[in-house]
Amino acid sequence: MIETKSTTDQKRYLGFRHRVKMRIVDGEPTEPLPSEVVVLNNSGERIASYKLESEQAELDFINGIFPAKYRTPAADEDISNVEKRQIIWRPAREEDMFVQRHASQCVYKERRAKKGEPALPPELIEVAKEVPCEWTGLKPNDQLAMSLGGSGDYFALAASNKLHSMGGEVYRIPPFKLQNHRGTEPKDKDAELLAQVLFLKPDDFYPTVVRDKQIIMVRETFKIRMDAMKDRMACAQRLRQRLIGNVFCSTEGGFPDGDIEKRFEELKANDPIYTAVLAQEERALKAMSEAVEQTDVWQKLFADLPGVGPAIAARLISTIMDIRRFETAAKLKKFLGVHVLPDGTFPRRRNGVVANWSPDGRQALYLLQDQFVKKPKSEWGMKVTAYKAKFRQRHPGVCVQSSEYGLVSIGPSPQPKRKEYKTKHPTTGEEITVTGAQRYGDGHIHKMAVWRALTKFVEWLHREWWKLESGAKKTKLPTEAAA
Repeated sequence: MIETKSTTDQKRYLGFRHRVKMRIVDGEPTEPLPSEVVVLNNSGERIASYKLESEQAELDFINGIFPAKYRTPAADEDISNVEKRQIIWRPAREEDMFVQRHASQCVYKERRAKKGEPALPPELIEVAKEVPCEWTGLKPNDQLAMSLGGSGDYFALAASNKLHSMGGEVYRIPPFKLQNHRGTEPKDKDAELLAQVLFLKPDDFYPTVVRDKQIIMVRETFKIRMDAMKDRMACAQRLRQRLIGNVFCSTEGGFPDGDIEKRFEELKANDPIYTAVLAQEERALKAMSEAVEQTDVWQKLFADLPGVGPAIAARLISTIMDIRRFETAAKLKKFLGVHVLPDGTFPRRRNGVVANWSPDGRQALYLLQDQFVKKPKSEWGMKVTAYKAKFRQRHPGVCVQSSEYGLVSIGPSPQPKRKEYKTKHPTTGEEITVTGAQRYGDGHIHKMAVWRALTKFVEWLHREWWKLESGAKKTKLPTEAAA
């Protein structure tokens, strides 16, 4: 940490680079990655920088109680009024046993004596090395700059709530604009870069307003609902395996045929843990639905789309988070996995190939296409039908992708799958035998139509969501209006 004196009654510009504190790599936790804050004064000069090692440190910074400077306490000093987590402790040494210290500077461990022996005195294991003497954090009129979206959304929400009552603001910049300012420089300097760009070019940033906070809440409630759903499924699986084990291991011959499913339903209905988990999932679903329905994205884009309920909308919104992250529709399509590869095919998972799209976003679109198919008279259902007719007209027959002859027609659809196919050479007309995978069968045409419709849906979503952002009226919170 580096700090210099600053004038607290002047506007400051803070650049914040959020880092995920710990990742799991090959089953092992990595070293913590601290978030970084750089502070500029109202003249654009750097006056301080901080490293926030944990989520607790981030929260302390928001609340203005982050330790900025430490000192060594006197031996008889009472430090009980200092947060224990903010004290720097060191392991106790043998000579510490002979130093008279205030009890608040010592950490003891109880020792258990053997049966029948007198109680042992507690063991001194740690003593206070340093205590904070100066604190810092968000201050009135602070202007905080962050990147839009990603892991820092929670910090942005909390910091915005704090600053709106203090005359300050949280500004966020789309990643593609930050990249333009960064150029070839490493991301390690993003905290200072954010503060400088906010000072020099504030128009590149968006203030964090009510609707931004609503989107962040959708992401949070969606995660809670998914965790609750996974807990319920895992609990049901454990109950089922327990029941099956009791049936097959029973010395009395088990249950009659067909009785396992009935007993399984009875077991779920009467199991208190499963009942509690199911109730938790229902509460999470309700909270998620309420959060989704409060957003203007739901009200103006999704609410009137047949087949799009709060669950699918929440998955899409929580994945995209903010359309301002995606400058073009092509970037959003690539992010959601509905772009077209150079060979004209849609991307899919292959061994040895990195799937660089969002699995949650693509899963949302997969669920959405199922609704398109089930509602053929809806706008997007009719688009699927129209694309099927278009692709069938373009490819009237089933083909085989042969390694020797290329794409060869084998007749009208449907065609049974075989190891070999008899057909005519596409040029000479002579009879040939080809082997390979079928193309343009009814199933293939259906998939082509569905994914084409989804591609067009993502283009529509990008266009309409951007219109919503451009024309959105920045509503004010009561605390913002008061400020």
